[in-house]
Amino acid sequence: MNDDVQRPAATNIDPFTAEIMRNYLLSTVKEMVSTTVRTAYSTCFSEGEDFTCGLFDRHGNMIAQGAGINVHAGGLSARRLRDRAPFDLVFANILLPPLKRLAAPIAQVLAPGAHVVLSGLLAAHAPAALAAYGAQGLRLAASIPLDEWVTLVLTRNDRPGRKGRAAPIVAGRQKG
Repeated sequence: MNDDVQRPAATNIDPFTAEIMRNYLLSTVKEMVSTTVRTAYSTCFSEGEDFTCGLFDRHGNMIAQGAGINVHAGGLSARRLRDRAPFDLVFANILLPPLKRLAAPIAQVLAPGAHVVLSGLLAAHAPAALAAYGAQGLRLAASIPLDEWVTLVLTRNDRPGRKGRAAPIVAGRQKG
């Protein structure tokens, strides 16, 4: 459990009240974690705690964070992340709508010849993901099906001798 809670630089709250508020915020995220584990269908959540819960202020600053994978990135617009670009490899394990919204921002931070791994996709959603990333100059290098899910491995088209479009897939399997 990360017990760090960000405090405002200047405050009129006495130390006793501040500590009560701190413990209240931490107990809130602990309850969020407990509820997620208790109600999760996936063992990744219920047993592996492969998630985290956090409370944020109205400006998007984290004020309390629960157990699990203790990472809340500020997205691709976060300065600390953009300053480290370009990247050779990007993983994105989320559903189709956010993956489609991230297509252009991800493409902007890729190095020439970089790879992007998209997972958390239903096989039926793969064509839409391929269209979104294909429009950004990425092509399908591999399609890895698992039951109704598929992982897509994409590469940039800017490497010499690497031209073409993403290969169409059907039900998570790459065609010819």
